[in-house]
Amino acid sequence: WAQLRFPEAPPRSLGALAARVPEPLAGEIAELEASVYGPAAGEWHGAGLAAALSSVDSVTKRPSSGGSDALMPLYR
Repeated sequence: WAQLRFPEAPPRSLGALAARVPEPLAGEIAELEASVYGPAAGEWHGAGLAAALSSVDSVTKRPSSGGSDALMPLYR
């Protein structure tokens, strides 16, 4: 997700990602990082992160080409 969101310079760590996104997403990412790498690592549930992600645009939408999205036929 981070590589798609920031293609020019994707963050290389959870901390770097948290520094580039707005709250509450940044806080949820920090909680994930603490749960995985912190001294009191423990059980983590992703419901808060999922909710925070849904409140942020996932990636920039591509402009419509105006044409059909149908695939070319395999045999003509």
